[in-house]
Amino acid sequence: MASPGKTRSILDRIIFRNVTPTDVPRCFEIESSSYPDDEAASKSSLQYRQHHAAQYFRCAFLINDGRASSDGCVTKTSIGEVSYQGQDRRISSTVRGRIVGFVCSTRCDSFTAESMTTHVATGRYLAVHSVVVDEKYRGLGVASTMLQDYVRQMTRLNDMGTHGPIDAMVLLAKRELLGFYLDNGFRATRPSPIVHGRERWYEMEREFDAPRASGGYDCYLVDSFADPARQGSGNPAGVVVLEAAPGSDEDGMEPSSGVSSRGRQWMATVAREINQAETAFVWPAREPSTA
Repeated sequence: MASPGKTRSILDRIIFRNVTPTDVPRCFEIESSSYPDDEAASKSSLQYRQHHAAQYFRCAFLINDGRASSDGCVTKTSIGEVSYQGQDRRISSTVRGRIVGFVCSTRCDSFTAESMTTHVATGRYLAVHSVVVDEKYRGLGVASTMLQDYVRQMTRLNDMGTHGPIDAMVLLAKRELLGFYLDNGFRATRPSPIVHGRERWYEMEREFDAPRASGGYDCYLVDSFADPARQGSGNPAGVVVLEAAPGSDEDGMEPSSGVSSRGRQWMATVAREINQAETAFVWPAREPSTA
């Protein structure tokens, strides 16, 4: 059993952030070493989830303590916001360390084995596929802290209303892990009819509260350049629909766009929250002035 001092030292050096494409090999390494072959996700499945459901794929990143050399895993400011001890922050310098665990999910309209294979951006359920920690770092509170951060971030996303509300987080758990999920706010609903590997699984659920008002704008996650015949195809992008140009009632607007500098800062903040490669902001065009 780890000493309280060691546990605190580890947790004090962990930040949580979204997984990037270059993180997938490390996540697959943890996944494949933690589950039997008939339960572990393939590398291509993890790549699919990162590409189509990036905002629902987060990791625990352990910062080097200076006593060991980096293993080559690096997180930089360009990744975006991270969370540390329940607070959202921006990294202002390069931070070296390694991924020690992750949580990944996709959205679906029903909780079945088939529906969990494809991400449906407007799905009512957030189906959790993996809550996993590198064996070396188990028993130190990393899994609970990581899952609590994940729930907090998913609640915030749900409050934003991106592509419709999520009713609940759902997952499958083995008997020996029921206590862990119960302690983290989930409830057991029934023995699952889903067959995944050889063992019996139980369905767990954690409902979301009704989303708070979004503040007068709608957010959407769309699949640009999608093939209508192929579900889940295309490149994810954010779209924010506004009633007017942000900051249009302020001084200092740019003549070409009608957006104030403060409005541009607001758009940058919202784009970071949506966390896609591209986010578009749209609003009605101004009526042309007449002499």
